[in-house]
Amino acid sequence: AALSPPQAAWASPSAASDIPSVLPSEWLAMRRVQRYDPGSRSRMPPDVHYPPWMRGLWESTSTLVALQAPLGAEAFGGDRALAEAQRELNSTLTYRTRFRRVSADGGDGGVVIADRSYNVASIIQAQMGDGAVVDDSRGDDPNYAEFVLEPVPGQQFTVTLKAISRTYAEIEDGDGTPQFEVAETSRQRVLQRGNLRAPALIKEVETITVYRLLDSGHVTATQRTASFIPREDQRFMKIRPARPLVESTAVDVRMYKVDYTRLR
Repeated sequence: AALSPPQAAWASPSAASDIPSVLPSEWLAMRRVQRYDPGSRSRMPPDVHYPPWMRGLWESTSTLVALQAPLGAEAFGGDRALAEAQRELNSTLTYRTRFRRVSADGGDGGVVIADRSYNVASIIQAQMGDGAVVDDSRGDDPNYAEFVLEPVPGQQFTVTLKAISRTYAEIEDGDGTPQFEVAETSRQRVLQRGNLRAPALIKEVETITVYRLLDSGHVTATQRTASFIPREDQRFMKIRPARPLVESTAVDVRMYKVDYTRLR
């Protein structure tokens, strides 16, 4: 359906020049594998403020519906990694997601935000098992989180997530259905603990999510993740000679259908 102009200002400083010419949902429809960068990262809003209808605890089911390796198997991580990812097509992951209301000073009331530490830990536990999260930063910093993971006994990893870009807006689609669009990029760093020879693996993951309110107890979303390898990662120089587009093109693109059912 055609989209009407945003009803609320985009979450960068409210100047007309900050409103992107292409909405996140339109970028998804174009099936682009380059970065979605609608504005300056220096003007990144402090957090995503969700609409009131997202507040609460939800049971979330995420289904991988499409997978791309735009620069081939080697850039994706190798033939084995690509084959394993392809086997996940049409598989569903179930976990819980929480959005809560806070005020500017951190108390109750005010705006609705994602409970980021809770949500990330919930997804990791659904993927790797209940004991996979050994430690996590339970703070409220929307721009940084750190987790210690143990996917298999005796092998631990420190994972840090740092937000580097975000924008969002609440709009209506052509039939008047409330819709909320978020585009957010985080830098992920994974380091194996106790192994000084293992290099850190770094990637930038751009996540675009388009939420649609079905009724007070149900929300559906289309989500696309695109992973980029930055220059700081040792894989960049290995891939670049054969794949010079690695500087601007995602190596791993996935599309999900996510359904939310309200628990409370």
